[in-house]
Amino acid sequence: MVLTSIGAAMAWEVIMVSSKHYDIMRKVIPQFINKARFITNGIDLNRWMDVEIKVLYEKGSLTRESLALIKSRLKNELQGLIRSYKPVELSNDSFVVAWVRRMTLYKRPHFVARLIEEGEFNDVIFVLGGKSHPMDKDGLVYMRKFRELHRKYRNVVYVHDYDVNKAKTILKGVDALLFTPFPGWEASGTSFMKAAVNGVPSIASRDGAAVELITDGVNGWLFGSDVRELIDFANDPRGKEIDEREYVEFRAKFAQVYDLYNSDRERFYLISLSAILSFAPRVDIRRVLREYYPDLVKG
Repeated sequence: MVLTSIGAAMAWEVIMVSSKHYDIMRKVIPQFINKARFITNGIDLNRWMDVEIKVLYEKGSLTRESLALIKSRLKNELQGLIRSYKPVELSNDSFVVAWVRRMTLYKRPHFVARLIEEGEFNDVIFVLGGKSHPMDKDGLVYMRKFRELHRKYRNVVYVHDYDVNKAKTILKGVDALLFTPFPGWEASGTSFMKAAVNGVPSIASRDGAAVELITDGVNGWLFGSDVRELIDFANDPRGKEIDEREYVEFRAKFAQVYDLYNSDRERFYLISLSAILSFAPRVDIRRVLREYYPDLVKG
Protein backbone atom coordinates (compact mmCIF):
# COMPACT_ATOMS: atom_id res chain seq x y z
CA MET A 1 0.00 0.00 0.00
CA VAL A 2 1.36 3.41 -1.02
CA LEU A 3 1.06 5.85 1.89
CA THR A 4 0.25 8.61 -0.60
CA SER A 5 -2.91 6.68 -1.51
CA ILE A 6 -3.97 6.48 2.12
CA GLY A 7 -3.49 10.19 2.61
CA ALA A 8 -5.25 11.02 -0.65
CA ALA A 9 -8.20 8.81 0.27
CA MET A 10 -8.67 10.64 3.57
CA ALA A 11 -8.15 14.17 2.20
CA TRP A 12 -10.88 16.33 0.70
CA GLU A 13 -8.35 17.89 -1.67
CA VAL A 14 -4.94 16.80 -2.97
CA ILE A 15 -2.45 19.50 -3.99
CA MET A 16 0.72 18.90 -5.98
CA VAL A 17 3.53 21.47 -5.89
CA SER A 18 4.32 21.92 -9.60
CA SER A 19 2.65 21.21 -12.91
CA LYS A 20 5.09 18.36 -13.61
CA HIS A 21 4.44 16.89 -10.16
CA TYR A 22 0.71 16.88 -10.98
CA ASP A 23 1.34 15.23 -14.35
CA ILE A 24 3.40 12.43 -12.77
CA MET A 25 1.02 11.86 -9.86
CA ARG A 26 -1.87 11.39 -12.28
CA LYS A 27 -0.20 8.06 -13.08
CA VAL A 28 0.66 7.22 -9.46
CA ILE A 29 -2.76 7.86 -7.90
CA PRO A 30 -5.15 8.04 -10.88
CA GLN A 31 -8.09 7.04 -8.65
CA PHE A 32 -7.81 10.32 -6.71
CA ILE A 33 -6.90 12.74 -9.48
CA ASN A 34 -10.47 14.06 -9.60
CA LYS A 35 -9.80 15.90 -6.32
CA ALA A 36 -6.29 17.03 -7.21
CA ARG A 37 -4.80 20.26 -8.50
CA PHE A 38 -1.36 21.85 -8.45
CA ILE A 39 -0.06 25.01 -6.84
CA THR A 40 3.57 25.64 -7.71
CA ASN A 41 5.73 26.21 -4.65
CA GLY A 42 7.04 29.61 -3.69
CA ILE A 43 9.31 31.37 -1.19
CA ASP A 44 9.16 34.28 1.24
CA LEU A 45 10.89 37.13 -0.60
CA ASN A 46 11.40 39.05 2.66
CA ARG A 47 13.34 36.11 4.03
CA TRP A 48 15.41 35.13 1.00
CA MET A 49 15.86 38.18 -1.25
CA ASP A 50 18.72 40.60 -0.61
CA VAL A 51 17.29 43.82 0.81
CA GLU A 52 19.03 46.11 -1.68
CA ILE A 53 17.96 44.00 -4.65
CA LYS A 54 14.39 43.89 -3.34
CA VAL A 55 14.18 47.67 -2.86
CA LEU A 56 15.44 48.38 -6.37
CA TYR A 57 13.22 45.67 -7.85
CA GLU A 58 10.10 47.09 -6.17
CA LYS A 59 11.00 50.60 -7.36
CA GLY A 60 11.45 49.32 -10.90
CA SER A 61 14.99 50.69 -10.98
CA LEU A 62 17.08 47.53 -10.88
CA THR A 63 19.52 47.49 -13.81
CA ARG A 64 22.31 45.27 -15.00
CA GLU A 65 24.85 47.81 -13.76
CA SER A 66 23.33 48.17 -10.30
CA LEU A 67 22.99 44.40 -10.03
CA ALA A 68 26.67 43.93 -10.89
CA LEU A 69 27.64 46.26 -8.02
CA ILE A 70 25.37 44.45 -5.58
CA LYS A 71 26.72 41.08 -6.68
CA SER A 72 30.24 42.30 -5.91
CA ARG A 73 29.16 43.06 -2.33
CA LEU A 74 27.39 39.72 -1.98
CA LYS A 75 30.45 37.88 -3.23
CA ASN A 76 32.54 39.67 -0.60
CA GLU A 77 30.10 38.47 2.06
CA LEU A 78 30.41 34.95 0.68
CA GLN A 79 34.18 35.29 0.90
CA GLY A 80 33.86 35.79 4.65
CA LEU A 81 31.90 32.57 4.99
CA ILE A 82 34.28 30.57 2.80
CA ARG A 83 37.32 31.71 4.77
CA SER A 84 35.85 30.10 7.88
CA TYR A 85 36.22 26.74 6.12
CA LYS A 86 39.24 27.16 3.86
CA PRO A 87 41.70 29.90 2.80
CA VAL A 88 40.21 30.38 -0.66
CA GLU A 89 40.32 33.86 -2.16
CA LEU A 90 37.52 35.14 -4.38
CA SER A 91 37.76 37.98 -6.85
CA ASN A 92 35.12 39.61 -9.04
CA ASP A 93 36.47 37.47 -11.87
CA SER A 94 36.17 34.19 -9.96
CA PHE A 95 33.37 32.03 -11.32
CA VAL A 96 31.74 30.62 -8.19
CA VAL A 97 29.08 27.90 -8.40
CA ALA A 98 27.19 26.02 -5.71
CA TRP A 99 25.67 22.59 -5.24
CA VAL A 100 23.87 22.94 -1.91
CA ARG A 101 20.82 21.01 -0.71
CA ARG A 102 19.73 17.90 1.20
CA MET A 103 22.17 15.12 0.45
CA THR A 104 20.39 12.22 -1.17
CA LEU A 105 21.01 10.18 -4.29
CA TYR A 106 18.12 11.36 -6.49
CA LYS A 107 19.47 14.92 -6.30
CA ARG A 108 22.59 13.55 -8.03
CA PRO A 109 25.51 14.89 -6.00
CA HIS A 110 27.66 12.64 -8.18
CA PHE A 111 27.22 15.10 -11.06
CA VAL A 112 29.18 17.88 -9.37
CA ALA A 113 31.65 15.40 -7.84
CA ARG A 114 32.42 13.97 -11.28
CA LEU A 115 32.71 17.44 -12.81
CA ILE A 116 35.27 18.41 -10.18
CA GLU A 117 37.29 15.22 -10.49
CA GLU A 118 37.52 15.43 -14.27
CA GLY A 119 39.64 18.52 -13.64
CA GLU A 120 38.78 20.72 -16.60
CA PHE A 121 37.45 23.61 -14.50
CA ASN A 122 40.18 24.02 -11.91
CA ASP A 123 39.76 27.81 -11.83
CA VAL A 124 36.08 27.53 -10.84
CA ILE A 125 35.30 27.77 -7.12
CA PHE A 126 32.86 25.02 -6.16
CA VAL A 127 30.86 25.57 -2.98
CA LEU A 128 29.32 22.29 -1.80
CA GLY A 129 26.88 21.97 1.06
CA GLY A 130 24.28 19.68 2.51
CA LYS A 131 23.42 17.13 5.12
CA SER A 132 21.95 13.66 4.83
CA HIS A 133 19.21 11.99 6.79
CA PRO A 134 21.12 9.81 9.30
CA MET A 135 19.57 6.63 7.85
CA ASP A 136 20.23 7.57 4.21
CA LYS A 137 23.29 5.46 3.41
CA ASP A 138 23.85 7.00 -0.03
CA GLY A 139 23.55 10.49 1.41
CA LEU A 140 26.14 9.70 4.07
CA VAL A 141 28.48 8.33 1.40
CA TYR A 142 28.31 11.63 -0.47
CA MET A 143 28.84 13.69 2.67
CA ARG A 144 32.14 11.82 3.04
CA LYS A 145 32.82 12.23 -0.67
CA PHE A 146 32.32 15.98 -0.51
CA ARG A 147 34.64 16.16 2.47
CA GLU A 148 37.30 14.28 0.48
CA LEU A 149 36.90 16.73 -2.41
CA HIS A 150 37.26 19.63 0.03
CA ARG A 151 40.56 18.21 1.27
CA LYS A 152 41.93 17.22 -2.13
CA TYR A 153 41.10 20.23 -4.33
CA ARG A 154 42.07 23.81 -3.53
CA ASN A 155 39.03 25.14 -5.43
CA VAL A 156 36.42 23.09 -3.52
CA VAL A 157 34.80 24.22 -0.27
CA TYR A 158 32.45 21.87 1.57
CA VAL A 159 30.10 23.53 4.04
CA HIS A 160 29.41 20.46 6.17
CA ASP A 161 27.12 22.30 8.61
CA TYR A 162 24.94 23.87 5.92
CA ASP A 163 21.92 25.61 7.44
CA VAL A 164 19.44 28.38 6.66
CA ASN A 165 21.75 31.27 7.50
CA LYS A 166 24.60 29.84 5.45
CA ALA A 167 22.17 29.11 2.62
CA LYS A 168 21.22 32.79 2.51
CA THR A 169 24.86 33.84 2.11
CA ILE A 170 25.68 31.15 -0.47
CA LEU A 171 22.56 31.51 -2.62
CA LYS A 172 23.11 35.27 -2.83
CA GLY A 173 26.87 35.27 -3.32
CA VAL A 174 27.61 32.63 -5.94
CA ASP A 175 27.37 33.22 -9.68
CA ALA A 176 25.38 30.10 -10.59
CA LEU A 177 23.55 27.27 -8.86
CA LEU A 178 23.64 23.62 -9.92
CA PHE A 179 20.18 22.00 -9.66
CA THR A 180 20.56 18.40 -10.81
CA PRO A 181 17.74 16.05 -9.66
CA PHE A 182 17.00 12.86 -11.59
CA PRO A 183 14.01 13.73 -13.81
CA GLY A 184 10.68 12.76 -12.31
CA TRP A 185 11.87 12.72 -8.69
CA GLU A 186 11.88 16.38 -7.64
CA ALA A 187 8.33 17.50 -6.82
CA SER A 188 9.19 21.20 -7.07
CA GLY A 189 12.46 22.40 -5.57
CA THR A 190 12.94 25.87 -4.10
CA SER A 191 16.72 26.37 -3.93
CA PHE A 192 16.79 27.59 -7.52
CA MET A 193 13.98 30.06 -6.69
CA LYS A 194 15.91 31.47 -3.70
CA ALA A 195 18.98 31.83 -5.91
CA ALA A 196 17.16 33.38 -8.87
CA VAL A 197 15.58 36.24 -6.90
CA ASN A 198 19.15 37.22 -5.94
CA GLY A 199 20.42 37.23 -9.51
CA VAL A 200 21.88 33.71 -9.37
CA PRO A 201 20.68 31.73 -12.41
CA SER A 202 20.66 27.94 -12.29
CA ILE A 203 21.99 25.18 -14.52
CA ALA A 204 19.06 22.85 -13.99
CA SER A 205 17.77 19.48 -15.05
CA ARG A 206 14.26 19.48 -16.48
CA ASP A 207 12.48 18.57 -13.29
CA GLY A 208 10.20 19.96 -10.62
CA ALA A 209 9.13 23.56 -11.05
CA ALA A 210 12.29 24.36 -13.04
CA VAL A 211 10.50 23.40 -16.26
CA GLU A 212 7.86 26.05 -15.52
CA LEU A 213 10.15 28.85 -14.43
CA ILE A 214 13.40 28.56 -16.40
CA THR A 215 13.70 29.46 -20.07
CA ASP A 216 16.98 28.08 -21.35
CA GLY A 217 19.48 30.84 -22.07
CA VAL A 218 17.12 33.60 -20.90
CA ASN A 219 16.89 33.40 -17.09
CA GLY A 220 18.92 30.25 -16.53
CA TRP A 221 19.93 27.08 -18.36
CA LEU A 222 18.33 23.67 -18.77
CA PHE A 223 19.78 20.28 -19.63
CA GLY A 224 18.52 16.73 -19.90
CA SER A 225 15.16 15.20 -20.78
CA ASP A 226 11.73 15.93 -19.33
CA VAL A 227 10.91 12.43 -18.08
CA ARG A 228 7.33 12.22 -16.78
CA GLU A 229 7.28 8.85 -15.07
CA LEU A 230 8.79 7.51 -11.86
CA ILE A 231 11.81 5.46 -12.84
CA ASP A 232 13.64 3.42 -10.21
CA PHE A 233 16.92 5.03 -11.24
CA ALA A 234 19.00 2.91 -8.85
CA ASN A 235 17.78 -0.45 -10.22
CA ASP A 236 16.10 0.14 -13.59
CA PRO A 237 18.65 -0.10 -16.47
CA ARG A 238 17.06 3.02 -17.94
CA GLY A 239 18.21 4.95 -14.89
CA LYS A 240 21.90 4.46 -15.63
CA GLU A 241 21.36 5.24 -19.31
CA ILE A 242 19.50 8.49 -18.55
CA ASP A 243 22.07 9.43 -15.92
CA GLU A 244 25.02 9.05 -18.27
CA ARG A 245 23.33 10.88 -21.14
CA GLU A 246 22.27 13.73 -18.88
CA TYR A 247 25.71 14.06 -17.31
CA VAL A 248 27.18 14.63 -20.79
CA GLU A 249 24.55 17.32 -21.41
CA PHE A 250 25.14 18.84 -17.97
CA ARG A 251 28.87 19.05 -18.54
CA ALA A 252 28.39 20.66 -21.96
CA LYS A 253 25.94 23.19 -20.54
CA PHE A 254 28.31 23.99 -17.68
CA ALA A 255 31.12 24.61 -20.18
CA GLN A 256 28.82 26.94 -22.13
CA VAL A 257 27.94 28.97 -19.03
CA TYR A 258 31.58 29.04 -17.92
CA ASP A 259 32.59 30.43 -21.33
CA LEU A 260 29.81 33.03 -21.20
CA TYR A 261 30.87 34.24 -17.77
CA ASN A 262 34.48 34.65 -18.88
CA SER A 263 33.86 36.07 -22.34
CA ASP A 264 30.70 38.18 -22.04
CA ARG A 265 30.08 39.29 -18.47
CA GLU A 266 27.47 41.83 -19.58
CA ARG A 267 25.38 39.11 -21.20
CA PHE A 268 25.78 36.94 -18.11
CA TYR A 269 24.45 39.74 -15.88
CA LEU A 270 21.52 40.27 -18.24
CA ILE A 271 20.56 36.65 -17.61
CA SER A 272 21.02 37.24 -13.88
CA LEU A 273 18.76 40.29 -14.08
CA SER A 274 16.22 38.35 -16.11
CA ALA A 275 16.18 35.69 -13.40
CA ILE A 276 15.14 38.27 -10.81
CA LEU A 277 12.54 39.99 -12.96
CA SER A 278 10.91 36.76 -14.14
CA PHE A 279 11.07 34.78 -10.90
CA ALA A 280 10.16 37.36 -8.23
CA PRO A 281 6.46 37.76 -9.12
CA ARG A 282 5.96 34.05 -9.81
CA VAL A 283 7.64 32.53 -6.75
CA ASP A 284 6.39 35.07 -4.21
CA ILE A 285 4.75 33.17 -1.33
CA ARG A 286 1.86 35.64 -1.47
CA ARG A 287 0.94 34.25 -4.89
CA VAL A 288 1.04 30.74 -3.43
CA LEU A 289 -1.20 31.69 -0.49
CA ARG A 290 -3.70 33.38 -2.78
CA GLU A 291 -3.99 30.13 -4.73
CA TYR A 292 -4.33 28.02 -1.57
CA TYR A 293 -6.79 30.34 0.14
CA PRO A 294 -8.49 32.49 -2.53
CA ASP A 295 -11.28 33.49 -0.15
CA LEU A 296 -8.94 34.54 2.65
CA VAL A 297 -5.90 36.10 0.95
CA LYS A 298 -6.77 39.06 -1.26
CA GLY A 299 -3.56 41.14 -1.42
